[in-house]
Amino acid sequence: MGRDLVLELEKPAAGGQSIARYQGQIVFVTGGIPGETVRVSITSAKSKFLRGYVMEVLDPSPHRVVDRRSDLGAEGVGGMEYAHVSLAYSRILKTQVIAEQLSRLGHVSMSPEVQPAWHEAGVEAASVISDGVEAAPAIYETDDSSRDGTQWRTRVRLSVDECGIPGMYAPESHRVVPVRNIPFAIPAINALGVQHRSFPGVDRIDIMAGTDVYSSPLASPTRADRASGGIAVHGELSEKVRCSLTEVLAAAEGEWTLIHRPREKHRNAAARSDNTIAGGGVVGFKVPGIEQSFAVSPADFWQAHRDAPAILARDVVGLAQDATSALDLYCGAGLFSTALAEASGTRVIGYDWSPSRQSQSHRLVSFQKRDIARLRELPACDTVIVDPPR
Repeated sequence: MGRDLVLELEKPAAGGQSIARYQGQIVFVTGGIPGETVRVSITSAKSKFLRGYVMEVLDPSPHRVVDRRSDLGAEGVGGMEYAHVSLAYSRILKTQVIAEQLSRLGHVSMSPEVQPAWHEAGVEAASVISDGVEAAPAIYETDDSSRDGTQWRTRVRLSVDECGIPGMYAPESHRVVPVRNIPFAIPAINALGVQHRSFPGVDRIDIMAGTDVYSSPLASPTRADRASGGIAVHGELSEKVRCSLTEVLAAAEGEWTLIHRPREKHRNAAARSDNTIAGGGVVGFKVPGIEQSFAVSPADFWQAHRDAPAILARDVVGLAQDATSALDLYCGAGLFSTALAEASGTRVIGYDWSPSRQSQSHRLVSFQKRDIARLRELPACDTVIVDPPR
């Protein structure tokens, strides 16, 4: 567009943007904080709004920090909309956005609260947002510096460009930006060094780190409790790439799996054929508060945030504590099914498209293969848990 405007940012918007106004039009601004005066470069213009990004901060917010992407070795990548905002204040902005969206779109009036996760308790956010922040369970006590809110991802996805260089997408594009470090990943994932190698013919790489890769050792661990992780390669897997990844995993601590997922020829995910190249084919997870361990394929879904499985399972159990029979749709690895069965003795049926995801069993839980989008009736139950893909 070539236009620069000096604007005052009024309030937060979805996607980490801020809202300003210019001659009666709304301007969505990336890289700002409400309350700031900034110089904005306009990148697109629609009939009802403009879009732009901050070129210069003329009057900075007290909540502005040095863009974390530089410290994390990931300059220019997307998906880090609050990288320039203090951790505590970013939660306040998210709270305001959620409340506005609930009111405007859902006509629901409520005051949500975005709280710090267990590993972030103890940093600045604890005193700003909540007087009493729940501490992390003992199983998650670690020696690393993860409490600053930048080391929480236990699974990451790297895109690979046409030259085989892995990285992450630039904002609002499919341009792959190489990274020195993978943003927000736990140390064990960055220690692999996958981001520094070349993978010609590969489309993307998924990396997952299991429980003991990021927590202290458990007493008398079972196989699923031992340090484990996995890499899933999507696309072509040449002998050179296979040897490179096998070398990476051989040098890593614990037991690691390497899976090849060929380019998809079918839209139906159930029709895919995954090939286990190395390791046992699964990654082990132990969730605080749940006795049962979980075995998950590195190509399948598991909550990315290290604290999320335990927090979400606890909340689901609290909401469904009076259930006598439950149906868990899109049950995945069976996290909610197992947590509810263990906590309250509820009988649960879990539905998902892949029975291979449920490698563990519980006497009160039955997992069944179902294409949920095609269901016409459900079994009798008094509670339904629904956690579909976004």
